[in-house]
Amino acid sequence: MSSIPAVKGGSERERRIKNNVPSTATLSLLVVTIFGAVLGAQSSRSSLETFAFESDFASDRPLIYVDPPLTNQSVGSTFTISVRIFNLTDNTKDVVSEPWPLTYSLGNLSGLEFRLSWNSSVLEHMYYNLTMPIEEYPYGVLHGQVDYYRETLNETAGTYDIAVASSPATPFNNPDQSNTILNMTFRVKKAGVSTLKLGGTPPATLVKLATATTEPGIYPLILHEKSDGLIVASGVPPVPTAEFTYTPALPLAGENMTFNASLSAPNIGSITSYVWTFGDGASSTGSLVTHAYSTPENYTATLNVTNSEGSWDTESKLIRILSQRTITQEFMLDGTAFSVDVTSNSTISTILLDASQKSLNFNATGPDGTVGFAEVAVPLSAMWGSWTVLVDDGSPLYLEQSANDTHMIIYLTYNQSARQIVLRAAEIVPEFPLSGGLLVMLIAVTLACCFTFRKRRIVPLLRRAILLN
Repeated sequence: MSSIPAVKGGSERERRIKNNVPSTATLSLLVVTIFGAVLGAQSSRSSLETFAFESDFASDRPLIYVDPPLTNQSVGSTFTISVRIFNLTDNTKDVVSEPWPLTYSLGNLSGLEFRLSWNSSVLEHMYYNLTMPIEEYPYGVLHGQVDYYRETLNETAGTYDIAVASSPATPFNNPDQSNTILNMTFRVKKAGVSTLKLGGTPPATLVKLATATTEPGIYPLILHEKSDGLIVASGVPPVPTAEFTYTPALPLAGENMTFNASLSAPNIGSITSYVWTFGDGASSTGSLVTHAYSTPENYTATLNVTNSEGSWDTESKLIRILSQRTITQEFMLDGTAFSVDVTSNSTISTILLDASQKSLNFNATGPDGTVGFAEVAVPLSAMWGSWTVLVDDGSPLYLEQSANDTHMIIYLTYNQSARQIVLRAAEIVPEFPLSGGLLVMLIAVTLACCFTFRKRRIVPLLRRAILLN
């Protein structure tokens, strides 16, 4: 039978298998005081005792224990412990009690119930994996089929309770061997000490390992020992990692920039604050902020992050604010690529070529109340002639056109806001590619050849007809 899957976070589950109704005997095993003086048959070992070999355990009874019994961890580390059971054998135990004398096997484990507790201020529960029932060592304990199953995880209190009962089956016989009941993973939150204590679920105080007998309704406890674990956590909590990005990469004066700290990591706990300073006297808080620099020069932007343990980290970056920048856009005409350069103190976007209108269109955005400019360089091999320039279907504040050997240079100014600028040429390279022109020429040559061939055949025939007459 496969193991019960790992569970993350606080959960409370109860499963009743076998027609969803546990037997009276099974419930009595897990809920009430069980049969006679044998219930008190449990001893305990110190949680500080380190067992070098499993052979150090008692050889005449099972042991339920935390493995490893002692571990040293540092703050922020993640580690896994196991609750294991050792030395289930077919050795028999005689119990003299009224109304029946009983004999049962120390390896005929058909039920168990315990609580694992820890110091939740020191350890944070991450996830766990319960390996029951599995028939084979060393991976689990209990034979299937499970008759009763209950577990409760309380991360705040630092407790995990489990109660399982299965049908009677052939006793395990694995002397001097251990198998795993539970694996649980923790993360160290802060320096301190935590006992991983095995005990009973309230109001019980003892771990219960129960066996089945041939007498109906009689489930005495197996004589056993238990051993707790101890975690010692030390060290300074790890600092967080401050990291941020910004866009655009080449910002202009007055242009809104976005600063993003999502790449920062707490490394323990969570990030509780993000504080920004931008180097121009302004500041902000939050993982995602915006800011605009008013003057073209160099600034230092700094991010400070603090985690829930009070540790902090910073990152600083040099921000170069430009008075203008150049955007280059490539287009294809007649199978040839050409580039248009737009230099501006505005944010330029969406540069489009409309060949049918012989125009270049783009958006220019800048702070209201300021004057923007754009200088556009267009190859004369692509578009030429006189140009019409429009700003939102109106005239620019200022317009100047000049040309060199290779490019037409158009310079214009406008009142900044969200503007659409259109530059329309008198001529443009034909839209169809050169291969299309070659095809037309080929067709024309073919027709001419056909006409010439026919003419050569017709003239001799006419001459012959004249001679015959």
